[in-house]
Amino acid sequence: MFHFGKFASGTYFFGQLGKGAPDMIIGKAQDLISVGIFSRAHGLVEIFDRLLVRAVLPICMPYFARSQREHGSILTGYLTGVSFLTVIGWPFLLFMGVVSYAAIRIVYGPQWTASVALAKILCAAGAVDLAYYLAKEALLSIGEAKRGNKLQIGLQLSRVLGLLAVVPFGLSGACWGVFVASVAGSWLSHRSLAATIGLGWKDVARTCRPSLYIAIVATSPVVAWTLLQGISEANFIRFGFGGGILTVASWLIALRLFRHPLFDEIVGALSHVRSLLRRTN
Repeated sequence: MFHFGKFASGTYFFGQLGKGAPDMIIGKAQDLISVGIFSRAHGLVEIFDRLLVRAVLPICMPYFARSQREHGSILTGYLTGVSFLTVIGWPFLLFMGVVSYAAIRIVYGPQWTASVALAKILCAAGAVDLAYYLAKEALLSIGEAKRGNKLQIGLQLSRVLGLLAVVPFGLSGACWGVFVASVAGSWLSHRSLAATIGLGWKDVARTCRPSLYIAIVATSPVVAWTLLQGISEANFIRFGFGGGILTVASWLIALRLFRHPLFDEIVGALSHVRSLLRRTN
């Protein structure tokens, strides 16, 4: 237990250090104002992390363990998790990237509009991360705590090195450094999963392709609206809330058209809620 626990704890310890690395490096290289602007841009990605991912992570390891017992491998369970995570996260991050001015204006106020361009880059980096976001939990669920710890160290070193290499080029450079680090981290994660659960590039492509199509269909209306009218101080609220409703409606339609398994889960959940309401009445 101690042998497993020290590596499992190290995985989350280094993860927390990595999250604070951008603020520390940007603060040293530039100033506190730059740290604030970067943090507000990164906050759009954190919204998704706080609303969904942190709620899902606690059940991932039991789910992967069940997949191991039933199928002899967690590959099926991992790919299902990736499918569900990307089909929700990619449309969300793409939408946030498109309406980043409206989102930052609504959430943070007019004094932080300098972070709009940075938010677009960081949303792209967040989208890259999603395909392998569950890699550490997958490794821990099969007892590969040491490998998971090494992977976490590699991911955070990639982020630190990426930031150090380009932070002299300003905040945009720092954001591109995070993006490159996300690409490098995906490669490292894939190597670890290929060696342990037999994950192949074709498996990832086949799983993520429907999520990509759904993300494009879901955000196409708000993208067209933005190109036709443009987001400004006069209409940012309309784009933020109206565009969000439009995107959610398009996303549900896309889930149905592409017959994604998440649509059946949503229908089942709604049916369960209706049955509970009938019982209470």
